[in-house]
Amino acid sequence: MNRRIHLASAFVAALALTTGCDSGKDNKPAKPAKADAKKKDGKKDPKTDVKADAKTDAKADTKTDAKADGGDAADGGADGGGGDGGVGISDADKTKLKEQAAEVKKHLTDARAKAKESDWKGAVAAYAAAAKIDDDNAKILEEYGWAQFEAEDFKNAEHNIRQALRFAQTSDHRADILYKLGRIEEQRGDYVMAKKHYDHSLKLKDNPEVKEHDDAVGAKAEAACKDGKCTKPDFKDLDEACAAMIARVHVQQGLEDHSADKEFSCDVAKPQKVALTGGDATEAAILVVKGAHAGTEEEEHDLLAHIDGGWHWVGTILDLENPHHGGIERSGSIKSLEAKELLPDSPGTEIVVELTFKESDADLDDNIIYHDEHDAFVVCGINQGKHVCYEIPSRMKYVAEALDPKQPTEHDLSSHEFTATVVFDGKGGVTVSGKGEVPESEKGTHQISELPEPAGFVFLHDD
Repeated sequence: MNRRIHLASAFVAALALTTGCDSGKDNKPAKPAKADAKKKDGKKDPKTDVKADAKTDAKADTKTDAKADGGDAADGGADGGGGDGGVGISDADKTKLKEQAAEVKKHLTDARAKAKESDWKGAVAAYAAAAKIDDDNAKILEEYGWAQFEAEDFKNAEHNIRQALRFAQTSDHRADILYKLGRIEEQRGDYVMAKKHYDHSLKLKDNPEVKEHDDAVGAKAEAACKDGKCTKPDFKDLDEACAAMIARVHVQQGLEDHSADKEFSCDVAKPQKVALTGGDATEAAILVVKGAHAGTEEEEHDLLAHIDGGWHWVGTILDLENPHHGGIERSGSIKSLEAKELLPDSPGTEIVVELTFKESDADLDDNIIYHDEHDAFVVCGINQGKHVCYEIPSRMKYVAEALDPKQPTEHDLSSHEFTATVVFDGKGGVTVSGKGEVPESEKGTHQISELPEPAGFVFLHDD
C-alpha cells in the first residue's frame, strides 16, 4: 500500500476555510489514462502530472523567512536516487517487478474488455487480480471500485474508491474519484455524505454532471442535518480516537475489525500537541499508530483538532507501510506541529505540520519506477467543526527510470529537484523564492488560499 507522493499540479481556487476534501467522475468505468506531458490541448494526465509536474507544484517552506533544509529525510530510509544514479531498487527486485507488471497488464486487459461488455462479475474478478499485485495504483483501484459499484457491491466499491483517493495525485483525478464516492453514497441513501463528496469534487473541478447530482441531493442532505446532527465531533476523547485509528489501519490492511488489536498500539499519553486560539478549535494533536501484521510494519500519524465537545479528525498526515512489493520501502517523520496566524481573514490560528518523507515505488501498469524525496508543510484551518488544508512543499527530488528499458513508458523520465524559501506577509499571502526547478509561474507572491490541497500523502477525513 505504498502511496505515490508526488505533488498535484493544479492550484485549487480560493477554498474557504469551511469544508473538507474529496474527488469523482462519470458513471462509466475509468479508461486507461494516456499519459502525455505535451498534449496538444495543454491538459496534463494524472500520471504525467504527478511525475513530470512535481516541479510545477512547488511552493515553499512555511517557516517565516526560513530556508528549507534540502538534505535527506531526517530518519534516513531507502537510498535510491542519489546524484545521477538510478532508482535504488536491486536487479533481483526489478526482475520480480517486471514479472508482476506483465501479470498486471494481462489482468487489466481482461478486466477492461469485460467492463466494456458490462460483464461486471468478470470485470471485478480481473480487477481484483490486478489490484492484488499493484495495490497502491489509484487508476486500477478506481476502475476496480467502479466495477463493484456497477455490480451493486457498494461496500467494497466504497473501500476501493477510497483507497484510490488516497493515492490520487492531481486535483482533477481526485475530483473524478470524489464524484464516484458521491454516487455510491447517493445510491445507498446517505445524502449528507454524497453532498460532501459532490461539493468537494466541484471545488476541485467544474463538471455539469457532478453539479446535477449535487443539486439533486441538496434538499435531502439539509433535511438530514437538522438539529445539529451533522456538526458533532468525531470522538469524545483521544482514547476513542486511538481506537478508531487502529480500526482504520485494520480496514486498510484488509483485516476484520479487532482481529489484530494486540498487534497495533496508539499512545494517547505522549501525542504531539499545540494550543489553538481565536477560533472554535482549542487544541491540535498528532496520534501515532504503530504495529506489524503478517510481516508488514505500519506507522500512521493522525492529525486531530479539539472542538466543542470532542475531537475532530482532520486526517492521516503521514502513512508509512513497509515493505511493499519488490522490497520497496518508505520512510518519513513529522518534524514539527505549530499554531500560526497565517490567514487573518479566517477565524483563529492555523495548524501547521512540517513533514519529510522518501519513497521508491513502481507503477506496474505504466512501466516506471521512481524515487521521491519531499519536505512539505500542511496548513489546516478549522471552522465550525470542519477543516480545509493546503500543501506547501519546500523541497523535492525526483528520479525515474523505465522498469523494462525494452518497453515504452508513458511518463517523463527526467530528474527534477528544487529547494524553496517562503516569506509570509501576515495578510494571507506568501512570497516564494528558491533554487532549482521552482516554476517561474509560482515564484513571487500568492495567496495561501490558492495553494493546492494535499494529495498523495495526506488522507483527509472528509474524503
